[in-house]
Amino acid sequence: KTLNITKEKIEKNLISIRNFNSAIKIHNPNFPININPITSSLLFHYYCDGSRSNWCQSIEKHPKNRERYFQKIEKSIGKIINWNSKKYQEIYIPVIIYQILENLFNINRYNLTEIKFPRGFLKLGDEILLGALIAIISDEGNICKNHYEIRISQKDKKAIELFHKICKKLKYDVSSIIKVNKKEIYSFKIRW
Repeated sequence: KTLNITKEKIEKNLISIRNFNSAIKIHNPNFPININPITSSLLFHYYCDGSRSNWCQSIEKHPKNRERYFQKIEKSIGKIINWNSKKYQEIYIPVIIYQILENLFNINRYNLTEIKFPRGFLKLGDEILLGALIAIISDEGNICKNHYEIRISQKDKKAIELFHKICKKLKYDVSSIIKVNKKEIYSFKIRW
């Protein structure tokens, strides 16, 4: 405000954004970023598989999943150059993207590990919740032996409770949440 430059003008003229420690840049970012199934999915990829302590996505993925992940970013946020380089096996997405997503979805962060989704999140609509569920299954899901169930597992009890609520809101047949012996892991199954 001191320079009398609006947020919209900065967004319009931004050329690229990146983390200080990353070669991955997002070119010509698509601002403003909106709530949609893809941004919901990106947010949940971050919470399921990301590093909450340093506010960046630092994960290794199967090559096809990695490609899909970057396609989501490019569809909703902006063009990425050199994401497929063998030199960069981890994904470091600019921290500002997750800060924007948290602000967009009105997420409260009390500290580096305690994150609270607003009550209204479950009312955002089935398409938004389905985007979140795709990320949850991709990052935390395993197909069970009988091939008719997907097990969702997570150490964070509050996170697994949120995942369970999302599935119930989408009217999936889900089991109760159980605590897996000795591992301090919570899980439930989605049946079809």
